[in-house]
Amino acid sequence: MALKIEKQLGLPDGWLSNNEDIPATAVMTMPAQNIMRYELLDVSAAAGRGYYNDDFPETVQLIDLTEEWARKHLGANYKSVKLITAKGDSMKPTIDSGDILFVDTAAEEYNGEGIYIISAADGVKVKRLQSLISGGMLVISDNQTLYRSETISAEDWQSVQICGRVIYHLAAKEL
Repeated sequence: MALKIEKQLGLPDGWLSNNEDIPATAVMTMPAQNIMRYELLDVSAAAGRGYYNDDFPETVQLIDLTEEWARKHLGANYKSVKLITAKGDSMKPTIDSGDILFVDTAAEEYNGEGIYIISAADGVKVKRLQSLISGGMLVISDNQTLYRSETISAEDWQSVQICGRVIYHLAAKEL
């Protein structure tokens, strides 16, 4: 899998660790200068009905990327990015099940239309959000054939937590 990620990101062969038998937490070397180390967490965001994760997510893999690539593709908040996995089909064709999501965890509030990771009573989801004039929120599934958008009142929106904004994703089918 590391080789496929390297090719997708335009990195040289061998750039990422190829040994998936060693837990990421067991190898805690410091990244080289101008390298950003990202944690792929054992967290899934449901692209469908909510998904329940462990309260204390663990790192399953460390992924090192050049700082230049991170700045270019992840923007100004590239240091606050965590990687998680999408699960389900509600965000197709934009995001497929198994895609790796680069989530800006500094984005804890709605800041314009986009794709966010949200946590509500029914679990963690990846959804497109759009604010409403009434103060509520429209929670949109890109797969409109199988899923309807949900309108959440301003009062009910107060119980929803924004965990971050998806700023980049790697398609699982290309890995």
